[in-house]
Amino acid sequence: MNSVLLLLPLIAVACCHPTDLETNSLLNETETLGNDQDMGSAVIHRGWTYRFVITPMTFVNAELYCQRFGRRGHLTSIHSYHINYLLLNLVKRCGYNVASVWLGGLQFLKTSRFIWLDGSRWNFARWGPGEPNNVYGREECIEMYTSHYRPGYWNDLFCSYSRPFICKY
Repeated sequence: MNSVLLLLPLIAVACCHPTDLETNSLLNETETLGNDQDMGSAVIHRGWTYRFVITPMTFVNAELYCQRFGRRGHLTSIHSYHINYLLLNLVKRCGYNVASVWLGGLQFLKTSRFIWLDGSRWNFARWGPGEPNNVYGREECIEMYTSHYRPGYWNDLFCSYSRPFICKY
């Protein structure tokens, strides 16, 4: 089983093409990988693989799924507008018209601060208007809208909801 998991990132069935990503400044550094049923599609950018997974899972189960890709595997962190845009387009072009996806951000200990599960520095955010609003004091996880409603903007949400997601490894 472990050997199969190591091969999954190498599967290259055509789904997306670099021109689909609409990120001309990133194209020279970006490679696309195809899809494998519920695995969605992936892009490789600056040594990181970003894989969209279409199967909805809770935040915790999505993070555990991403950890299967190795010690660097987590729900994705995002550190720039360009990466946010790249991932939005990965989902939109190959994402079967999903409304939102989990990102790897989490509210830190009931404070107004957020952290990335991969341990990287929180240095970028693209919150939607009025977000994060922490409804009922229980919205601790982050989704990115990917459909026509505020695409590319982030929302805090109950972690128990199921969403497709993006792994980074």
